[in-house]
Amino acid sequence: MHHPATDLVVMALILVSVVCIVWEILSPPGPRQDVLRIIGDAFVVVFVIELTLRFIVAPSKARFFRSYWLDIIAILV
Repeated sequence: MHHPATDLVVMALILVSVVCIVWEILSPPGPRQDVLRIIGDAFVVVFVIELTLRFIVAPSKARFFRSYWLDIIAILV
């Protein structure tokens, strides 16, 4: 999990997720906005899985929470 390639993929997913959120906000109500909302929800699921895997492999759970507290809050909101 702590590999540069993993971090690069997660950063790319975050960027694509932000683009989808902006596109959803700027789109008029309708089918496109609904699809973008579903895509956004799928990204949240991927981020929850990624964070869960990082928690499972973390040697120190306290250090995990100190490092990823903002990510946890972002997922909960």
